[in-house]
Amino acid sequence: MNNQSNKNNNKPIIKVWLGEDGIIYIYLAGQLGEEEVKRFIEEKIKILKEIKGKTKTFGDLRDIKMGNFSLATKIKKMMVSELKELEQEKVEKMALVGKGVILKVIGSFLGKALGIKETKYFTDKEKALKWLKEG
Repeated sequence: MNNQSNKNNNKPIIKVWLGEDGIIYIYLAGQLGEEEVKRFIEEKIKILKEIKGKTKTFGDLRDIKMGNFSLATKIKKMMVSELKELEQEKVEKMALVGKGVILKVIGSFLGKALGIKETKYFTDKEKALKWLKEG
């Protein structure tokens, strides 16, 4: 996994890739707006369409900066409307790593709204990866 750090910068960073282990890795940092989320959705759809069978997703949200609530709500709706069908079909398990209660609530909502059977939120990256790779 890439070791990015964006702690002192609000510039958005979006990285989505398929690891050699078959897991989709996501790194989001900075202040994300609608354009960045659209780019993220496009990149994730491209990877999901290439995958044969089931996969798992690891999302590193530790360096993300939360914007205003109405934008966050709009972004969640965009993700669900664009990704739900593929996520239900392809993703069996999702681990999210972040800081704070707001991200935990958003992550829980997204997992349920996207139809992912197992979604769990962590504050520790290694524990998240271990859980994701189990079973």
